[in-house]
Amino acid sequence: MNDMLVAPWLGGSLRLAAGCDVGFAEYGAPGGNSVLWFHNTPGARRQIPPVARAIAGRLGVLLIALERPGIRSTPQLYPTVAGWAEDVGELADRLGLEQFACVGLSGGGPYVLA
Repeated sequence: MNDMLVAPWLGGSLRLAAGCDVGFAEYGAPGGNSVLWFHNTPGARRQIPPVARAIAGRLGVLLIALERPGIRSTPQLYPTVAGWAEDVGELADRLGLEQFACVGLSGGGPYVLA
């Protein structure tokens, strides 16, 4: 398999209860151990390196890349980074995630810590 050709198997945006949209893309193994990926600045949901997408599938991991506030399909801004955490929790519930880990790449780090 050419690692450069691994496309998301699911993606788009979800409208949350507060009326905001959150863009996301899922890579890897559907139903696998879930990891939320918070991209770098600049970046977006397709920023996950192609080799990581392929390895996730082989290891049974579901990588879910979220577009952070102000980025592409997630246009709204929040007064603080911590405000984003509630929306991430709602998104996880809507995607049926009972447990998940988080990874933040550079500018995504503060959002993971929130």
